[in-house]
Amino acid sequence: MQTLTKRDIEYFVKAEFETSPAFQDLRDVFGDDAVSLLKEITEKADGVFLWVGLVVKSLLSILVDTPSLPYLYEKLDEIPNDIIGMYTSIWRSIPPERLATASKIFQLRKTSILTLEAEVCWLVTEGVSTADAIKDPKAREGIQKVMKRVLEGHTRGICELSRGNIQFLHRSAAEWMQEKAMWAEICSKAPDDFESNLSLLEATVLHPLANKDHLFRSYSYFAELCFYHLSVMFYHAYSAYASPLCQSDSSRKKRIARALDAMIGMVREDFTELRKDNVSNGDRVVNSTPQSLTVFSTQSWVAVGPPSGWLDLEIFFVGLAAWQGLVDYVKQKVTLDNGLLVAKPNRVSILEQAIFPNVEALRHSRSPANILLVMSGFREERLEIIKFILKMSKTRYQTWNGLPMWHMVEDALASPRISEYDQEKSEWLKKVLVILEEHGYRNNSNSVLGQGDRKKTGVWQRFKAKLKPAKDV
Repeated sequence: MQTLTKRDIEYFVKAEFETSPAFQDLRDVFGDDAVSLLKEITEKADGVFLWVGLVVKSLLSILVDTPSLPYLYEKLDEIPNDIIGMYTSIWRSIPPERLATASKIFQLRKTSILTLEAEVCWLVTEGVSTADAIKDPKAREGIQKVMKRVLEGHTRGICELSRGNIQFLHRSAAEWMQEKAMWAEICSKAPDDFESNLSLLEATVLHPLANKDHLFRSYSYFAELCFYHLSVMFYHAYSAYASPLCQSDSSRKKRIARALDAMIGMVREDFTELRKDNVSNGDRVVNSTPQSLTVFSTQSWVAVGPPSGWLDLEIFFVGLAAWQGLVDYVKQKVTLDNGLLVAKPNRVSILEQAIFPNVEALRHSRSPANILLVMSGFREERLEIIKFILKMSKTRYQTWNGLPMWHMVEDALASPRISEYDQEKSEWLKKVLVILEEHGYRNNSNSVLGQGDRKKTGVWQRFKAKLKPAKDV
């Protein structure tokens, strides 16, 4: 926020207070004393518009609840001239009964890795049982108006609504909030059982596909939309699993799993509707059954991509969870259904996805799965998944295209891009090789290449020549 002239600030303060019926009533009662309040605000601002903007919003909010001129003067005197002190003073002026919701909003804004949409925040603060309302366009417009009022009353202007998203008024507000002592105070006002990542996960799964406009576009657009939100969901699921509250409460782990399963269910419904309407717009027309959306399938929305560079792979949702390091979710699903461990040609196994998060075939076919985040922090969790799969299954896994798993890892480790420039990944792949060796993978009798062939070209380089180059889309 830039520094403005005193005249600019005088005009702003006067204009804002004149729009308040409560202040007009006070001016009728107190006359010049009420006008003097505006002059005092202007003097104290000392030309800093960020300060005056927030203070005016805060005082107007207080005025709605407490129409008392002496009380306004008292609150103005309590507000420090410095920006950080001002934020703290405004925070502590929020009525006690609103602090729980205010704390949730601040935590959601900090936790959200992308934008925090008003509807998502509304679902968290109001409860996911109200989710049906976001399917109605008129209701969504109403939610925007409601959240604008909530932000004004519960954050006193520190957070605001901008183009449907909740943002901090200024970056200095985010810096203030994240100061260690302040953050601890803010979090302490939320209910003891509130966990922002879990709440965002449950709300996000209900929100992204509520607007059915995407069904009137191409299938690839639909798939990309799914993966965009799925990437956000995986991040929050991973963070929720790692939270102390979840580690000490198994019911929370079940809630995370239910949210991820709900994503599959929602996509299945929309996928079926899209296929029924035969809206392909040049994409490959996909025929599928509801079952193929939850198990291995070449027709799953997980595997589908544009026609160029198409590869008929069997890939599924639990495999995506494996490459995102969701240990508890993968263990739960595999324990319930051992069929997920069955191997066959052109099937991308859970083991392969845990070892190679960016499956080369998917990258080559330009699958929308490419936009999923792959974070280095998932590596230890992926090691645990690898150990679990090898313990649960006696299958000797190969890659989806029939190449020996151990040699593929060895080739990746030998790549200059990894061995010379990515020491952390190199060390991680060495750990993978040790685990595979412990389960007899090095002496794989199914190996299709001799040592001489591998030295000449490498396994992946030899196979890659068989692939048809994908065109840009």
